[in-house]
Amino acid sequence: MTEPLGVTPAELRAASEYLADVSGQMKDVKSSLLEMLGREGEAWGDDKIGTQFASGGRGYRMQSDWGRWLDRHQNRIAGLLFAPPSNHC
Repeated sequence: MTEPLGVTPAELRAASEYLADVSGQMKDVKSSLLEMLGREGEAWGDDKIGTQFASGGRGYRMQSDWGRWLDRHQNRIAGLLFAPPSNHC
């Protein structure tokens, strides 16, 4: 048969602390990678294919802008997603 599933507040707290630590480490890795890539310059040519890659509808620049927007707002988004339940109904 099936086994019941249960989680204690202490287990959730421990998991959230672990995930916060991993998140911090990943942010550090991402910052290092972005810094290294920034020193390399643009990775595409100035021909038609390079322009399409960089500036097309789903091109690199649009995706990069979206990633920067997420970076600026990630703490707010996480706060909305993981906020404790409100007692106000």
